Amino acid sequence: MAGFQNKIMFANGDKIEPSSSRDIDEMQQVNTDVARINYTGNPEGVVNANPSSLCHDPVSGNIYVKQTGTGNTGWKLIANTSEIPSFPLSLANGGTNASLTASNNGIFYSTASAGAILPTANSALLNTDSSGVPSLNSSPTISGTFTAANVTVTGVLNLPTTIGANNGVLNLGGNSFLHSYGTGDNNTFIGTIAGNFTLDTATSSNNTGIGYSSLRSLTANAVQNVGAGNFSLGSLTTGNSNTCTGYQSLYYLLTGSQNCSFGHASGLNYTGAESNNINIGYNVFGTTGESNVTRIGNGQTKCIIDGIAGASVSNAKSVVIDSLTGQLGVTNGLIILKSAQVDMTSATAQLLFSTSSSPFVITEIVEFANNIDTKTVSGSFNLGWSSTAYDDLYTGSDILASTNTALNIVSFQDGSSNQSGVIPASTDVYVNVLSPSTAVTDLQTFYFLGFYLF
Repeated sequence: MAGFQNKIMFANGDKIEPSSSRDIDEMQQVNTDVARINYTGNPEGVVNANPSSLCHDPVSGNIYVKQTGTGNTGWKLIANTSEIPSFPLSLANGGTNASLTASNNGIFYSTASAGAILPTANSALLNTDSSGVPSLNSSPTISGTFTAANVTVTGVLNLPTTIGANNGVLNLGGNSFLHSYGTGDNNTFIGTIAGNFTLDTATSSNNTGIGYSSLRSLTANAVQNVGAGNFSLGSLTTGNSNTCTGYQSLYYLLTGSQNCSFGHASGLNYTGAESNNINIGYNVFGTTGESNVTRIGNGQTKCIIDGIAGASVSNAKSVVIDSLTGQLGVTNGLIILKSAQVDMTSATAQLLFSTSSSPFVITEIVEFANNIDTKTVSGSFNLGWSSTAYDDLYTGSDILASTNTALNIVSFQDGSSNQSGVIPASTDVYVNVLSPSTAVTDLQTFYFLGFYLF
């Protein structure tokens, strides 16, 4: 038969080859005999064969199978040259334990109970159970792009050391999300574009940035900085031991060190080398250029700090506050100098107290009425130490405390010769009753609140 190079396999397994005088149709003894036929071109409508016979086109490489009928129709193309792997495959240990050996980059094989993908010879990348559920093999090697809907890791996910943007990095949405770029993996960056891959690995270490763009500008000599929150420490290039939490906390700080900022935008006004500051609270921005400053709170109307009231300390000093700025300070011991009880019905100068060897700064004077009966006219008095007027601190036109147990604040700024409120060292202070009280009894006590300068 022209164009044929054929063999016939009979149902009993015997094989024969045709002679030049025998036709292929005559070789098929029964309709169950299967032929393997070589024919150039498409066998449909040309080549007679029984079902399941194969026809190979030696020119194109196409393979056809006889699906139906015993005549020359019913052929189906099942493979062409582009679909045939370019590597040889061998099947060993057939049956349930079937395996494939690939000499090129992988083939999937399957049995009745399981399957696998082979990236290299005898090395399964994925195993599948009888339901088709895949699982990673023990030590697979993956190169290129790996795509999967869901991946579940029940063991350890090992990434290599971060040595650049393409090594040891977990990306999210095309941007770096987790890496440890730096010597010995001792930096930690978590968050989209947190950290960078250009810092000096020899001098910048032990930094931790958590949040979008946290610590993204580090260069050299940046050590032990911690930023938690989107944009935290986002502009820092050098500097060490800064710690902050909160959105944009210490965002504009460039080269400062040892700052602690906690709260939304805390320390946001630091734009250079500000150092050793503490900022606590929402929008506690700080002041540009300052260092060694502590700021707590923004807009609060009450401050309660436990552990202060009732506590005894050594080297005690009084705490004062600037009512405009809120800044705290100390004095050299705020004290009260109490006068002797004086008779405001006697028109004389009466000693109140004597200062020590240090000048005394008055912050407030309080007059307390100890015992006053009914009076019709109030008197007047001076306070001071310079005889005979004794008007250094106060020149009064009235005895202010007019009823029993009354308190009155005396403004020392009214003094005619001493506007500072400072009593010199080792000075006797008097009350000089100019116009006595009309009461039968009028006993009063003066309290001088202040502190010794040294």
